[in-house]
Amino acid sequence: METETRRCIVCDRPRRPGSEVCSTGCDLARRLPMGEEALPATWQLGVLLAWLFLLFNQWLMFGTQAMLESRGSHVTADNFGIASLLIGLVVFLANAFFFILARAKGLVDVIALIGFFVLGQFFGISRESDALRLALGFSVFNLLTTLWLTRGLWVLAKSKKRQNN
Repeated sequence: METETRRCIVCDRPRRPGSEVCSTGCDLARRLPMGEEALPATWQLGVLLAWLFLLFNQWLMFGTQAMLESRGSHVTADNFGIASLLIGLVVFLANAFFFILARAKGLVDVIALIGFFVLGQFFGISRESDALRLALGFSVFNLLTTLWLTRGLWVLAKSKKRQNN
C-alpha cells in the first residue's frame, strides 16, 4: 500500500518521499492543464511553444552557420554563429528558470545536467572552427537539457493516472 503512495503522479515511476513527482520534467508536465481545463490555448502551452520555438531557432542558426562555414563564407557564418549563441543564451536562461521552478527532485537531475554539459563539449571537439565548436556544444547542451525538462510531457500520454484525472 505504501509503494502506491510513493509513485509519481505523472509517469507512475518511484519518487522520493515529500514530493508528488519523480523529476523536474514531471513537475513541469503536471503544471499543464488537462481534461476539461485543456482548452486550445493556455498560457502554459504558449510558454512551451515559445520555449521550443527558440530551441528550434538556435539549431536553425547553427545549421546555417555550419553550411556557410563549409562553403567558405566565414564572416557571414560568424554572424549566424553569434545569433545561434544569443538565442541559445535565451534558451539556457529559460531552462535554468524551469529547472529552478521545478526544483531538482534528486541527484539524478543534477548529474544529468553535468552529463549534458560534458556531452555538449564532446560533440564540439569534432569541429575545426572555434565558433562552430562553441555553437555546437551549446546547442547540444540546450537540446538535451530541454528534452530532460520536457520528458514528463512524453510520458504524459502513457500515464493512466493522469488521463483519468
